[in-house]
Amino acid sequence: MSVPVGSAAASHRLGPYLALDAVVEVDVADARAAAYLRRALSGLPPAPDGARAVAYRLISDDRGHVLERNGEPVLVEPDRPWLPAAYLLWHLNRDAVAATLPRATVLHAAAASWAGATVLLPAPMETGKSTLVTGLVRAGFAYVSDEAVAVDPATLTLTRYPKPIGLDPGSWPVLPAARPADADVLPEQWLVDAPGLPGSGGIAPDPVPPARLVVLASYAPGTQTRLEPMTPGSAVLQMARSCFGWPGTARRDLPVLARLAETVRAVRLHRGELDEAVAAVRAALEEEAA
Repeated sequence: MSVPVGSAAASHRLGPYLALDAVVEVDVADARAAAYLRRALSGLPPAPDGARAVAYRLISDDRGHVLERNGEPVLVEPDRPWLPAAYLLWHLNRDAVAATLPRATVLHAAAASWAGATVLLPAPMETGKSTLVTGLVRAGFAYVSDEAVAVDPATLTLTRYPKPIGLDPGSWPVLPAARPADADVLPEQWLVDAPGLPGSGGIAPDPVPPARLVVLASYAPGTQTRLEPMTPGSAVLQMARSCFGWPGTARRDLPVLARLAETVRAVRLHRGELDEAVAAVRAALEEEAA
């Protein structure tokens, strides 16, 4: 089943929401599409009154299924009615990062909090960070993000971005209980409501608890789970590879990453079985929090 987007006369307005520093709102006519996107965006806080929003609109007309941004088409899809909704969520991430880069170092990273401390999981695409953060949240961690974490250059405080967790098909057999009721809407990804996971610690408070552990994770089937310490220099190099805006932001971000690496323990996590990896991360974070 696919998500329809309705006629050009949009009737459901969602938001405005605050996505990191971006303010976004969505208009969509079709009731099922509106319900799906309302759930997908429900973790984002409401935007402050009077903030200027990026306006998205999902419509269908003689061109096909269309996603507009501020009145301009950014996607016209003749055949796959679900694709504009998927592209909207991807484009929203891009707007969130772009709005935040002028004031913060933004890492492509997942993050979750436990016992008053936060673990950062910076990672390239397709390395299992969303699977790992889902496992952490399912084990009682509070959810911060699975896509982007903003680090304030002056204070190293973190900004949460509690969008839904995006799980690709490779993660589905490992986390079958995470399957959302409307999983048929986007055939290529599950959008998981972190607070709704069994055992979830909900969404992390604002302000987010301070970072106490940086984990660079890698996954290979059959791997024995283990943690290896990293030097601050190696941690800076790995985090730099996950910085949005790099290398254009390097002059500002390198000192931020260096301070983070000097004050926060960094480890490599070689993981196979998910529950073992979750237990190892929890033990290491409890150590640092203590």
